[in-house]
Amino acid sequence: MNKCPVCGSIQNKIVDYKKAISNLLNERPYHISKLLKRVINLVIKYIPSERDNKKVYYFLQSISKVNDRNVQLALEQYLNSKYYLEQKGLSYLKAIIINIGKDSKIKKEMERKKYGSIPKEKIL
Repeated sequence: MNKCPVCGSIQNKIVDYKKAISNLLNERPYHISKLLKRVINLVIKYIPSERDNKKVYYFLQSISKVNDRNVQLALEQYLNSKYYLEQKGLSYLKAIIINIGKDSKIKKEMERKKYGSIPKEKIL
């Protein structure tokens, strides 16, 4: 059986998506998991096409390697901007989560150039 490195799907295997979603959420710290559940429930409530467990599983699988701090920042940004009301679903949120990590490295470098030292890490 081959496992896709991008989406985590396994060819020729039947997956219990509810159990897999639960396992992926349990890998995160409690506060991140709680925030993820809240956002996923809002997306499912306001965007009917996102009600598929398979889509939720692939979303969680695609962000499974992302730093918890970046996930939390992206989720808070998504909630504060209320993108779910604009019909921007899990794929949009995935892009925010993945890109926030890339942008943070460049942002630190630009701040270092601007202010002359590395900014202190924010403890959340």
